[in-house]
Amino acid sequence: MKKLLLLFIIISLNAFGQSVTDGSYESLDEALKNIGTAKKLYLIDNHLTELDTRVAELVNLEEIILDENPDLNLEQVIEVLSGLKKLKNLYVSECNLYALPSNFLTLSNLEYLDLDGNNFNDIPSQVRQLQHLKTLSLDDNKLTKLTISKNDLPNLTNISLTYNLFEVFPVELGKLPNLKFILIWYNPISLIPENISGFPNLERIEISDNKLKTIPSEFLKVSSLRVLGLNGNMIDNTSLLILSKMISLENLDIGDNQLYEVPKELSNLRNLKRLDLSFNRITSLPEDFRRLENLEQIALGALTGFKWEQAFNILSYLKNLQGIGMFQMRLSQMPQGFEKLQQVKEFRMHANSFSATECERITAMVPNAKVSFR
Repeated sequence: MKKLLLLFIIISLNAFGQSVTDGSYESLDEALKNIGTAKKLYLIDNHLTELDTRVAELVNLEEIILDENPDLNLEQVIEVLSGLKKLKNLYVSECNLYALPSNFLTLSNLEYLDLDGNNFNDIPSQVRQLQHLKTLSLDDNKLTKLTISKNDLPNLTNISLTYNLFEVFPVELGKLPNLKFILIWYNPISLIPENISGFPNLERIEISDNKLKTIPSEFLKVSSLRVLGLNGNMIDNTSLLILSKMISLENLDIGDNQLYEVPKELSNLRNLKRLDLSFNRITSLPEDFRRLENLEQIALGALTGFKWEQAFNILSYLKNLQGIGMFQMRLSQMPQGFEKLQQVKEFRMHANSFSATECERITAMVPNAKVSFR
């Protein structure tokens, strides 16, 4: 998906003649015609074994994308790139890499590094020594653990570890002093260790689509957390009581878990702005949810047997509520009380069974809102 997005961007830039003003090129020859303005070079899936040495002439190059060149001689590539002092972003995903060459550290100014789709089983030692790196992506590798020392990656703020082989949440990341965002979707993680600590600046953890059943109380030590994504796990109600003490949370996604009720204690999250409860077994909202005065978005999709009239009454008290997801309601008629939600600006009601007449009636009940049925 990431590569398709990059290709779409390239095609769009070329279609509108923006490559020169944007500084982006997918041809080295074209870039060399505009050495002074060439900032980005896209050489995706070019069957490269070596990098044309003329790339070293692009003195203002800030980003190079070499994805999907599995026969690439990375040591030779680094030799060519090492003289480009403005180079900040390097993409070498799906290049069949098992290790990085010893000369990799000559790219000491890197701020963004994409190593997705390779064969690493740990963070390469050369990467850990990059003092200016801010974003590291190691998606779709073979990671099971992380080796991190005290002085590694001092400026790293974002790390992506999706589609790997972690069974235990890598608490070693807590040694990274400026880390703010961890993306670790689609791993077989079943355990968050009780010794989780550190993370002085961590604001967001996305750990959806793993195998978590419980959250340890020690998780409360991550006190700076604002966004927590736990969709697609096996979280039980006991863990919700722990999460209800994380009063700094603003965005909580606990959809598609093993929840059969929402404890009233979750209303203690007075800073909460976004909440996803979809695809659970809950049938009602606690009356105390009226206290979530800062809630702006809530998703209530695919809730079988849900007491909608009761929920509408509770949600009507939330004056800052802007959007509600109500997909897969499995109803042919909107329950009573929907008209109370006049403060809501958007309703997302796709995958329902409402007739055209009922859709018109629903839309008429909230004339100031956007209602989407598809």
